[in-house]
Amino acid sequence: MHYTPRVVSEHVPDFSSLGALLGHRRFQGKSGQELAIALWELIVDHDLGIYHYLPAIERFWNKDVYDPLKILNVYGFTICHCHAHMLAMIAREAGFTTRIANIRGHEGTEIFYDGAWHYFDADIQYFHRKHPPEEHIIASRQDLYDDPSLVDGQQNPSFPYGFPDRLPQNIRPLYEDVPSYLPVFAERIHSMDYRLRPGEEIVRFFHNKGRWVVFDYYPEAWLRYDRETGAEGPTERFWPRRQWGNGYFHYAPCLNSASRDVELSDIAMKGIEQDRDGLVCSGARGEAVLSFESPYIYCGVPDPLKRVPSERGALLKARFMLPEGTSATVTAVAGGRRRKLWSSNGRFGEVVCDADYTASVDGLYSCSLRFKLEGPGARLAEVDNTLWFMVSPHSLPALKNTGPNRMRLCHGDKHGLFTKPDLLEVKMEGAEGPPGAYSAENLVYRPETFSRVLPEDPSRPWRLTYRLRPPEKGAVAWVSAYAIFEGIRPGEDYDGTQAVIEVAVSPDGPWTEAARSHVYEHPQGWHFGLHGESLLEKPARTVYMRLSCKKGILGFRVAQHYVPAGARAASCPLEAVHEWYEVDTRVGRRLRSHVERVVSPEAEYVVECAQEPHDESITLRVPSVAK
Repeated sequence: MHYTPRVVSEHVPDFSSLGALLGHRRFQGKSGQELAIALWELIVDHDLGIYHYLPAIERFWNKDVYDPLKILNVYGFTICHCHAHMLAMIAREAGFTTRIANIRGHEGTEIFYDGAWHYFDADIQYFHRKHPPEEHIIASRQDLYDDPSLVDGQQNPSFPYGFPDRLPQNIRPLYEDVPSYLPVFAERIHSMDYRLRPGEEIVRFFHNKGRWVVFDYYPEAWLRYDRETGAEGPTERFWPRRQWGNGYFHYAPCLNSASRDVELSDIAMKGIEQDRDGLVCSGARGEAVLSFESPYIYCGVPDPLKRVPSERGALLKARFMLPEGTSATVTAVAGGRRRKLWSSNGRFGEVVCDADYTASVDGLYSCSLRFKLEGPGARLAEVDNTLWFMVSPHSLPALKNTGPNRMRLCHGDKHGLFTKPDLLEVKMEGAEGPPGAYSAENLVYRPETFSRVLPEDPSRPWRLTYRLRPPEKGAVAWVSAYAIFEGIRPGEDYDGTQAVIEVAVSPDGPWTEAARSHVYEHPQGWHFGLHGESLLEKPARTVYMRLSCKKGILGFRVAQHYVPAGARAASCPLEAVHEWYEVDTRVGRRLRSHVERVVSPEAEYVVECAQEPHDESITLRVPSVAK
């Protein structure tokens, strides 16, 4: 088993975490305005940046995706308000104080340094310097309101300075509204962690293969915003007309007893034994469960108008050997739903399942397949499963040089640990008490109200505790939590009690603070987000998360990152395969490849290119392991 293997190119930042991203040389030794500009330049970069297209939807909240790791790695595109929050979160990770500035029908990021606020727009792609003699100072949103000529009369423009179809003279009126500000939606739950088992590979292309997620609101939005690109898929609306990329996980373990693939994987089995021909039912019935988790969103070839489900995105082939009187079924479990994919229907002998279950997993990040065998001797002989996903091409380890291109192979999560993430999502809805809570203190549960949760004694905050336990044997190493608390209305009598997220290994404490914030004011008292993380002193089998405030809470998402039992540096080899095109001086374009076979969890290697490389794909593969 390999935990979060990733190849990092010398030419591209490591997008696997915000900490890794900020460790790139383009940010080193910089602070203040120089660092703020460097962060903005990354987002507007035509090779590494984020282009403008309708945002993806976070399934749980049914709201736009703000999580920077999803935008940077999974999609590579978003729209103005998500651009603003993403840049704000990255700048916060770099040590800045940030907020969101409202412009008429638009949002941008304000970053605080040198004793003042400064406005950066990552979507329309500009910032505005003051007029001489302060032409070295980047203006704030208030400065732009006080003097809109800083927009259309800019004497020292940023580079770039606005979209081709968003020229300064047309943008100036947006800044004539009175400034207002919003807190940052600091939702940072997503991680790029995953694992590769023997017999499994992840293939990622630097271009798309026609597979993408058509979110529910897309068809109507394309009609409303007909000047934007639309049904052709996420596409930049002007040069360089960037698009998304695709990739897939392919899992084809050797199931027989001559291989260690089953032993070294996490196939859950009940009533099943392994022999030289595969997995066999040892009694009246047996079941084998294969789980799949991806840091990228699953997708297939869609109908852009959503008239029919997507297809060719989740493909299963399985071969069974069924004695007469036995049977087999395959069920997909995804998004809290079960769907029977296939049944032997009385057939016996060699029976093959060939199923397309894209509709079950489209827009999700995890699923499982359940193989049920009925009757002694019923056998699962082969499994071949492919799950396609979306990927942002700019996040991949690119080749650039004619000659040597240095690569670095890494393993582990942001803390260097061999963990798997498990997500708990809770909305304060439903009739009986806060859903799934371990305990509640000083709390009145009223899901029909705007607040959802209220303090029984208004002089004290309510407290709500949840217990976290890994879904398999192992121990929690660190926790990442995001909760949405109710804001206060202007003039509301509130004593300043803050919203807090805490973590402990016992329900009695001691509690470690993961996040704390004052309660934000909003004209309608709308909710605001609070994010925090806690790395435990040592992994624990059970962890408790406690939320507290005097205002209400809409819900939360919490990821427990746990070390599975027996997780350690992989002893089985891993292959990294780079494919690219070159122009052969004798015969023209030719596909080239480099295969690097490594065992160590940390390794460096060089890919040599005879001519200018044009990236095609990057593959990480764990071959089957023989006994």
